[in-house]
Amino acid sequence: MWEAPKDSGSCPITSYEFYLDDGNIGAFVKTDDELIGGKAYLRAHTVNFATTQSGKTFRYKLKSLNEIGETESIINSQLLA
Repeated sequence: MWEAPKDSGSCPITSYEFYLDDGNIGAFVKTDDELIGGKAYLRAHTVNFATTQSGKTFRYKLKSLNEIGETESIINSQLLA
């Protein structure tokens, strides 16, 4: 589960974008946009995986957007489904 940062650096976040790969070190694809896109108040996000994805390691990254532009997470995190 991801949790929002405690400090936005005095420029309020207006939206988030969540990216996930295919579990085989493939390209990142924007996902769950209908759940998190345009939701500045988002404080946590959970991803559910199918049983067919069990045992794979997925990489994910997050972008936060504000009036100035966007910031992509520097570290690509991994999780085991």
